[in-house]
Amino acid sequence: MHVGVIGGGITGLALVHELHERDIEVTCFEGSASPGGVIQTSHLDGLPVEHGPQRMRLSGIVESYLEQFDLTDELVIADSDLPIYVYFDGRLREVPFDLMTGLRTDALSLRGKLRLLKEPLVHACQPDETAASYFSRKLGDEAYRNLIEPLFGGLYASDPARMPARHALEPLLRLERSRGSLMRIAIRRLRVGDDRPPAVVPEAGMQALPDAIAEMYADSVELGTPVGRIEADGGQYVIHAAGETRVFDRVVLATDAHAAAQLLNEMDGPTSSALADLTYNPLVMVYLKASIDHRGLGFQVRRDEPYETLGVSWNGIAFGRDHLHTVFLGGMHRPGLTERTDGALCSLATQEFNELMGVEATCLGVHRVTPGMPAYDFTWDGLDEIDLPPGIDLIGSYTARVGIPGRLRQARELADRLDSSS
Repeated sequence: MHVGVIGGGITGLALVHELHERDIEVTCFEGSASPGGVIQTSHLDGLPVEHGPQRMRLSGIVESYLEQFDLTDELVIADSDLPIYVYFDGRLREVPFDLMTGLRTDALSLRGKLRLLKEPLVHACQPDETAASYFSRKLGDEAYRNLIEPLFGGLYASDPARMPARHALEPLLRLERSRGSLMRIAIRRLRVGDDRPPAVVPEAGMQALPDAIAEMYADSVELGTPVGRIEADGGQYVIHAAGETRVFDRVVLATDAHAAAQLLNEMDGPTSSALADLTYNPLVMVYLKASIDHRGLGFQVRRDEPYETLGVSWNGIAFGRDHLHTVFLGGMHRPGLTERTDGALCSLATQEFNELMGVEATCLGVHRVTPGMPAYDFTWDGLDEIDLPPGIDLIGSYTARVGIPGRLRQARELADRLDSSS
């Protein structure tokens, strides 16, 4: 079996690795000259700045990849006790991930904390309810407004009130079904402490991982080779790329949904339409330099605050990047912000950073995330209608949870399926 993978982001590259591990022939086509997709690192004022994920958790599968590609010794590991905050009513408030923080945090009032105890008595997720409805019912309006909406919504730059729980919360709902309630899960974590893996970045930046994979499998990864068309040929598929045609037994689309829609248009109109309709939330990153008197990974801003800033990642504090901060703007709430000039975005970010943190900041640059963040909104209902032709697979952030560990696991699971079918 020869597998053609279209898209050299972290998901497509991980699939290349996993298929090689199973002795399956694979060729990966990436249109740009650089691997990694949204995971790109550049330098501003001598500092590495991330154009995609700002960090990753050192979970088991991530650690395994970093070891295999000789990046373990190059990691910058954030202190395990660095907090995350939510800003509202004029100050930063610590998000509780352990019992002591849960007792002392002012992110919830005493009444809000007591309301959490009611959670096991509230019925489970209902068909087609939104993430906002689910969390408000289970945890109370205060916990939703002060913590869940800014943190969970900030993860997707989205609005939980427009995100069906069955799409956005599937892993959490699976846990709820197996454990009986969210409170049992939370109590265990609060009892044993914050057992999350530490946040890490390679010293050279997040792009170090996709670069290392692409380098190891250089004979299988063709950079600067955009795919123009796929066509069926009996039981195989012909990929037209950079003026050449190649025949494959199976094809995996590891692109964003809209790029996949274009490639499938001629072969599978209904699937192409469903993918084209998926919403991506426009997102802008503004890189600032400022000295602040805080420890932490960063903060999110509560949605009813009079600010455009969605959140700020304190990369300088967490990873020794000399007072560097990444400000996130846009998202589902204000998609039009991404159309402003770089100068206007710099002015907005620095002004709000000054008001939020009480210090002056210098703007280093702006990056617009393309195509944006998967919204996991009601357009995801269209995925229920997808019926792919035999031998075609979809893989990527819009088909499962966002985050690097999820991308690596998804690649491994697909490689297992392809291996079992060969």
